[in-house]
Amino acid sequence: MTKQWEKLLNSRGDSVETILLCPTKNEMKTVMEQHFVKNTGKPTGIFVIAHGGEDDGRWVSFNPKNDEETFSWDDIVACGALKFPSQIFMVADTCYSARLGKKAFIDFQRRGDE
Repeated sequence: MTKQWEKLLNSRGDSVETILLCPTKNEMKTVMEQHFVKNTGKPTGIFVIAHGGEDDGRWVSFNPKNDEETFSWDDIVACGALKFPSQIFMVADTCYSARLGKKAFIDFQRRGDE
């Protein structure tokens, strides 16, 4: 399935830099930080297929070795999503992805007001 998505995204003119399958939170954090820094000043995106938690859409159950690990909007921001890229795009095929999007939107509004 990941190869099919990679082929589709590449055919549309996007590039796929890294594919993570069942990473640890630390692995995801490291790759995402590198991704944002590498793409400083450029429009940059994340495409994710994962389980989403009902509280705020955070990604859950991605690490089979530690079911307690989660990755939230705050983690994405901490990786540099709002610091390095000129624009951030996120496509998430997850349960409760709208809740994660709402949390991001509220964060953008708050930052804009500051």
